[in-house]
Order: sequence, then structure tokens, then C-alpha cells
Amino acid sequence: MKNRIMTLGVLLGLLVAGVSRSAQQSQTPQTSASVDSARNLISTYCMGCHSDTGKAGGLALSELKLEAVGQHAEIAEKVIRKLRAGMMPPPGSKRPDGPAVTEMVAWLEKEIDTAATDSRPGRVGMRRLNRR
Repeated sequence: MKNRIMTLGVLLGLLVAGVSRSAQQSQTPQTSASVDSARNLISTYCMGCHSDTGKAGGLALSELKLEAVGQHAEIAEKVIRKLRAGMMPPPGSKRPDGPAVTEMVAWLEKEIDTAATDSRPGRVGMRRLNRR
């Protein structure tokens, strides 16, 4: 009986490890594809004005590292707000299609949210239960 329980525990552990490994493998290509599509969109429609030399609106998108969007959340939030409002690219400029903009915004938001939830704040100390 004890051997059966141990065998079931080992099998369950292997199953969980296999599922988590396959989930990690399936997420990696999507992330790299999203980074590539975001990089293409930014270089095609944004870098003409928001380069290091242009800095239109005081924003240089070369400072936004797409591999670590969570570390540059302020810049990414500015991009999200302008894209959602339809303010960028400005009227009269070449613009991406609607689904590409929606995909870019959703990807940026997901990356920021993922980075925010990955932080581990630490252990909460014991609190006193009286008013003094």
C-alpha cells in the first residue's frame, strides 16, 4: 500500500513537471513572435519621429526595451495611451491597421501586468492585536 502511494506521488509529480515544461515551451515562441511584431510596428510607424535624434514629444522609443517591457513601464504606458486614443501615429502619417494596434496594446499590457505580478514583496511580519 505504501509503495503504491509513493508510486502515485512520483507519477503525479512527473505529470505536473511535464505539463509546466510544455506550457513554458509553448509560451516562448509566442513571446518572441510578439516582440518581433512589436519591433517591426515600432520601427515602421514610430521611429521616424520618436528616435534618439527626433524625440518628438520628449519620447525616444529606443529606450523601450521590448524584451523587458516591465522595466520600462512608464514609456510603455505612454505608448498604450496614445495608441488607444488614436493619437499616434498622427493624422496624415502612415498608420498600421486596427488589429495590429490592438494586438500591440494587448501585448504591452500583458507584459506590464506579468512583470508587476512577478514581484515577490516578502514576508509580512506578525502584527500586534491591541491598540497600543
